Amino acid sequence: MNESTCRACGKPIIWMKTKAGRTMPCDARLQLYWQSDEGSQRILTHAGELKRCELHGIPEEASGMGRTPHWGSCAQPDQFRKRGKANEPGRV
Repeated sequence: MNESTCRACGKPIIWMKTKAGRTMPCDARLQLYWQSDEGSQRILTHAGELKRCELHGIPEEASGMGRTPHWGSCAQPDQFRKRGKANEPGRV
């Protein structure tokens, strides 16, 4: 994990590896999570698994701890989204 600062919003982030070997910017703060197939949130575990979850619940019943992907809390996430060739100007 590499600590850094988001170039868009200035918040502290940590770059974590996913199971697929890709790096993902995550909020620096560790977060309790409650795994749920219908969860509205995502969490990246230290094992590199991105899981659906909820971020509120009874602490004793938490599934574990992880970090939330920074694109969910960044004030300017579109600044870093990759655009496909179909989205380039002049393409149909």
